[in-house]
Amino acid sequence: MNITIIIIIAVAILLAGIFFVRKNRPPVKTRVDDVDYARELLRINLLVRETIVPASIRDAVEAIVDTLFRLLAMFENVQGQGSLEWVVQRMITTYLPEKALRPYLALPAEERNGENNVSALSEALTGIQAELDDVEAMIEKQKLSDFDQKAEFLKRRFRLD
Repeated sequence: MNITIIIIIAVAILLAGIFFVRKNRPPVKTRVDDVDYARELLRINLLVRETIVPASIRDAVEAIVDTLFRLLAMFENVQGQGSLEWVVQRMITTYLPEKALRPYLALPAEERNGENNVSALSEALTGIQAELDDVEAMIEKQKLSDFDQKAEFLKRRFRLD
């Protein structure tokens, strides 16, 4: 049998398996309110992809979105993190789309791609990613005593009140 046909069949079986697993996976649920945070994250990702932005900005936003998806799933399995969960949810609904991205995306294309604007947004996104990485590590290590302190710090840093 031709090796090409075998490879094509293997790839088709793999893709069918991935589709089946994703189709049967339950959606990420939220406990605090009726906002569909997964849908909000997809909207943010789509907003960046529909607008012509430098690859570094797109990649940074996608990394943040991936981290936020992981955090939403982690919150389902951890008790006593309410204030920290609230901060992450505000990051999804308010800070990332409205305070970090919208002003940048509203700029004309030539200004949006200017070195100063790209640099400023890159720094902001790097800061967001660093804080989210800290939150993720805290949850993985189950440092429950640090949740409220970290939540208060993030509220103040990103002005989420």
